[in-house]
Amino acid sequence: MAYRSDVEALQARHTALDAEVIEKSRARDDVARMLAEARAREASDAYVADLAAGGPARRRRHRIRIALAALVSMLAIVGIGVGYRMSVGPRPSELEIAYHQFSLFTDEMCACRDTACASRVSDEMTKWSVQMAKQQRTPPRMTEGDTKRFTELGERMGKCMQAAMTIPDHPSNQNPPLRPID
Repeated sequence: MAYRSDVEALQARHTALDAEVIEKSRARDDVARMLAEARAREASDAYVADLAAGGPARRRRHRIRIALAALVSMLAIVGIGVGYRMSVGPRPSELEIAYHQFSLFTDEMCACRDTACASRVSDEMTKWSVQMAKQQRTPPRMTEGDTKRFTELGERMGKCMQAAMTIPDHPSNQNPPLRPID
């Protein structure tokens, strides 16, 4: 009989351990659920606090300022480069080449739908402007009509850059705020 009571004792111990495992698993699952709810509540509170502090609007304004500053610097570089080249003598073909290239950059910028694309086009334009300025010896003289054409193109590029920079590219700017868990 001693053998039989050992087996029964082991069976009873196995059943007790199974019950403990079930209870511990249930407790673990409850804690995991509470942790997920607490994290969601914390993320929601952080989003609401950021929204109340004006974070998304401030970041959007900051990106617009950067884009406009880049645009102004690009226009200045192009204007200096083109103006410098034209002072030697009127060379409409070079001015037209610059205008054509600037219009290509403008078209690329207007095709952008996110900040990364706008930054890439802006960087390419900067490289082109610097290269163009290095190649020119004297600034060109632009007519009023040339200045107006370049200005209109620059304004169009600025609007396109601003549109690309204001498109939300961060998940917190795309999703509505989480509602608090009761």
